[in-house]
Amino acid sequence: MKITPILLALVMTASLLLTSQFGFITAGIIIAIMLAVFFVYVFITHRLDIGILLVVVLFAVSSFSYSYAVSWHAHKTINYINRYVTLQGTIISSADKSQTSDNYHYVFHVKNITNKNGTAEASDNIMLTTPYQYKCGTSLEIKGIIKDMPKKMNENGFDVALYYKSSNIFTKMYSEEIHEIEYIPVISIYALGEYVGEKIDNIIYSYYDGDGAAILSAVLTGNKHHFSKEYDDILHATAFHRILHPAHLHIMLILTIIGLFSKVIKRKYRDVFAAVVFIVYAVLQCSNIGFTRCLVCAALTIYYRLRYGRAYMPDTLSTVIIFCCIVMPTILFNTSFILSCAGGLAGWAFIPHIRKKIKRGPKIFRRTAAAMIVFALVLTPIVAYFYSGLCMYSFLTPFITMPLVVSIIVLSPIAYIMDLIFGGAPIVGAYLNLAVRILYKLPYIIADMPFSSINIGKPSLVFELMFICLVFTVYYKINSKQKQVFVFSAMTAGLFGVVVLSGVMRIGSAEFMYVNVGQGDGSIIHIPYKETIVIDAGGGNEFSEYNTGEALFLPYLQAKGINHIEAVIVSHYHKDHAEGIINVIESIRTDYVFMPVIADADREGMKELANEIRNTAKENGTRVYFVEEDTRLEFKSGLVLDIYSPSETLRITDENNTSLPVKVQYGDFSALYTGDMTSQGERELAERADIDTVVLKAAHHGSRNSTSEEFVDAVTPQCVVISCGEDNMYGHPHAETLDRLSDARVLRTDLMGDIRIYARKSGKYSVK
Repeated sequence: MKITPILLALVMTASLLLTSQFGFITAGIIIAIMLAVFFVYVFITHRLDIGILLVVVLFAVSSFSYSYAVSWHAHKTINYINRYVTLQGTIISSADKSQTSDNYHYVFHVKNITNKNGTAEASDNIMLTTPYQYKCGTSLEIKGIIKDMPKKMNENGFDVALYYKSSNIFTKMYSEEIHEIEYIPVISIYALGEYVGEKIDNIIYSYYDGDGAAILSAVLTGNKHHFSKEYDDILHATAFHRILHPAHLHIMLILTIIGLFSKVIKRKYRDVFAAVVFIVYAVLQCSNIGFTRCLVCAALTIYYRLRYGRAYMPDTLSTVIIFCCIVMPTILFNTSFILSCAGGLAGWAFIPHIRKKIKRGPKIFRRTAAAMIVFALVLTPIVAYFYSGLCMYSFLTPFITMPLVVSIIVLSPIAYIMDLIFGGAPIVGAYLNLAVRILYKLPYIIADMPFSSINIGKPSLVFELMFICLVFTVYYKINSKQKQVFVFSAMTAGLFGVVVLSGVMRIGSAEFMYVNVGQGDGSIIHIPYKETIVIDAGGGNEFSEYNTGEALFLPYLQAKGINHIEAVIVSHYHKDHAEGIINVIESIRTDYVFMPVIADADREGMKELANEIRNTAKENGTRVYFVEEDTRLEFKSGLVLDIYSPSETLRITDENNTSLPVKVQYGDFSALYTGDMTSQGERELAERADIDTVVLKAAHHGSRNSTSEEFVDAVTPQCVVISCGEDNMYGHPHAETLDRLSDARVLRTDLMGDIRIYARKSGKYSVK
């Protein structure tokens, strides 16, 4: 069997993914089957194929490496989850200011763990959150409860656990009981890289402040945690996050500097020296995974050229992946790592061919244009899978930003040295100020341009596989390998058929989505290729400014590729239901917003939120309709919504009774949405409307004061959806409520995450 680095990388990656999804026991069974097949092969052929044995061994090594990397053996703090402990150790990262609170986040290297059973030595990293600011390298004693990383809130929300897992961090702690202790030394290249970055940041912040300083920090060190929330959102929307820290520019500058010594140092030694410089630089930048990957690939490329006379990019990438599968397997889950590997392969495969097609212009222009075309065509679907969006100008902005970024990298140390020696650097300093100013303003200019941010939705896994097969088809076609072209063309056609069939099967159905927005409410009704209705959209609460509407609900809509909403319905003016509606109207074209009337009896906070929604709607061309009487909405798809206005007498009894209940009818299927209405509101609704319904969205997150027995008897629901936060402070849903729902199927967002119900007009439905 012919063994290549590409084959070994694919085998080890498959082993790692299999183990992460199904566990080591399943992987062990597969390994046992592979070994049995191997021994049968040896017995029949009387020939020991070392290649097959190597594949089996590396499959097992990768599986074991991942299992160990995520186990308590490698992370001692896992044994103490949900326990109150005292930790001693050292901060090995710079301070990361939280955007949702006044706290700071650090990577804390634990050396000792003390609890009621005594003290144990440990060597593990934990995410520390505290209101106090410290420098990298500060040793601390902290007290608190060790927690597991939070589960993913919903299918399109930020996966905190996976993000930190890719950096080899599995637990966290919040602590206010904290004090400095005698320095505890830590041997960590991560800490060294963070320490160097913090020193550079200190110099930057002695000259600049705000987002200007954050831009310099991103360009020079790769630290993108200092941006304000507003500017960070703009950077993400316009794809400037990736532009501000381009690893290849650093590599180019290092090669240029080494090239200056080309006549002094022999080529053989120069290549070795370059490889060493790249690896050392990668060590110092190891906290940035994509950056490190680029530098290590550059070093390996130089090594292959020195050793074999040529460098083969797939072998270089494969070597990096094999190394990661053994030494740091969780890095393979990092988005930057995936995108950088895909970009490297795409560039190697297609740039030379496209460059030949561009006949005119300087060589550097033709190569840059070829690279932009390749990355636009090949990486766009992959980026869409992870980010669900695209900036139309992201292919053009590098022509402006790259020269500025290069000049900043070159001139910043010169300006600093001149300031130390001469007390100032007027010309160089003025240019740096101008460069930073342009980089700061450019994202805002791009964001105001038409089509700057296009929501294209998150492609399905089948679509991504189809696209990958198509890329391979084109590659083999260019290289005139007909057999491979036939195989991948057939696979592309088959997967395309699956994509089309799945789209056709959605016609005539309705999707009822209950998004997990924590302790809040956010629902979507979507008729594929026709209408979209939103009923509440999550938000914050009186104890937290964290807006789940902005952080979870809006990204969910964008990931579904929803660019137009026919109607948004505000049940009532509590933040956990209505605040996210502001973000939805600002980001997605919305025709109508239906709102409860604003009464004098409403408290000031509710009035303020109502006015903010109304003003946002007017600013974005959304028509506002205050529901003063029962209102029916009928759509071309056959979807019918009945919005019921509570009586004025009911409204003044409880602010939760200002909720607008909504009954949705789609053929013989129906769903009822009840906001936060109490049993009083339920009684009034049952007396005035036909509320017999297939699916009930339980009122007030399963509170004992709602979903009364009489109301359940009137609704006779087959399914009841309860939207509430995991381990919420209110104890929702209450046991009494669950008892009253014993005859129905209860679906809870705190246990199931996002809940999707697919319904047909015939009344048939399925829950996913």
